[in-house]
Amino acid sequence: MAGKRTHVAKITEIERLMNLGLTGRAIARALGVSRNTVRAVRETDIVQEEKSLEISLDPIEFKWTDLVQWNEIHRSVLEGVSLQVLWSEQVEDGRVPVQYPAFWKQYEKRFPENKTSMHRVFQPGSRVEIDYCDGIDIYDPTTGEILKTELFVGVLCHSRYAFA
Repeated sequence: MAGKRTHVAKITEIERLMNLGLTGRAIARALGVSRNTVRAVRETDIVQEEKSLEISLDPIEFKWTDLVQWNEIHRSVLEGVSLQVLWSEQVEDGRVPVQYPAFWKQYEKRFPENKTSMHRVFQPGSRVEIDYCDGIDIYDPTTGEILKTELFVGVLCHSRYAFA
């Protein structure tokens, strides 16, 4: 039978009790979990320790943010180049291994005074965006009936003309 997922708080409690030197059986009994759960947590801790030792032995550790020349990126953005275009160039050069939102967040962190925005241009009549949902309930005091409504909104993207 497949086991249930173990809550993070319970995992941290298992780790705490292991650090105190309790046996797996005693931990399982105290927390009401199976011994297999305790053993799985112990094994993942050992694997994590081995991985952290491997990482810490690496003498040169660069972050991708150190490889990007942010001042040049900022200068290009001020000249009108899209940040997404600059990101795609950085990805092609192999300097940036992350998706656009992570790149954008790093840029915003370094240059908070320059709030970037996205301006989309559409040809007239080429696109409409719609949304709909349940509306409000309207009470009719004369009949005592409650009328259910629905809401529909359509916006022409070029003119921003809205219909509801």
